[in-house]
Amino acid sequence: MSGRYICEKCLKLVPAANLVCPQCTKSSLGGALHTRCLRVDLDGLFAVWSHQGVVKKALSEIKYHHSKDVVRDLVDILYKKLPQDLKGVGRVLVPIPLHRNRENWRGFNQSVEIGRRLSELTGMDIVEDLLVRTKNTGQQVGRHKSERAQAMNGVFASKENASGMDILLVDDVWTTGATMRSAASALKLSGASRVWGVVVAH
Repeated sequence: MSGRYICEKCLKLVPAANLVCPQCTKSSLGGALHTRCLRVDLDGLFAVWSHQGVVKKALSEIKYHHSKDVVRDLVDILYKKLPQDLKGVGRVLVPIPLHRNRENWRGFNQSVEIGRRLSELTGMDIVEDLLVRTKNTGQQVGRHKSERAQAMNGVFASKENASGMDILLVDDVWTTGATMRSAASALKLSGASRVWGVVVAH
């Protein structure tokens, strides 16, 4: 399609994401938390694609080259794929924050840009400053899953009371889930009633 930055033929070669329970990461209907999984930080996880091929390249382009046009291309498709029950009135979009030092250095938070576009399409409110990152954990790339989990423990805090909020927690990619679980935990501790993760790929 003209006007797009991502080749649709290449995009069709990327497998759809296998929707998994965000706790045990085994297949789950719609990405909902299994009833047998006792952790209550994330209630579900939705992703569109597997993190490979042109999608992986596009997310890198967003993260390191600040390409808002690529954000628009990906999120427009994400919106179409997002289940209707996650588009409902009353939900709030909350992007995963970067540490202020890292955001100042990068000058761009891809999760915020994804959230802003999703807000435009859904009409949901976006609260960009509800979460704050209290520690700078540095690059997570290359760390073992257990190292990521340890590094992300207690990294986020909620700046305001999230009591009763139904939240879609937005990020670009789910790798081990350590970042999103930590953020969701902070929101639940602040009173959020439900937190679903929404990512472009995992």
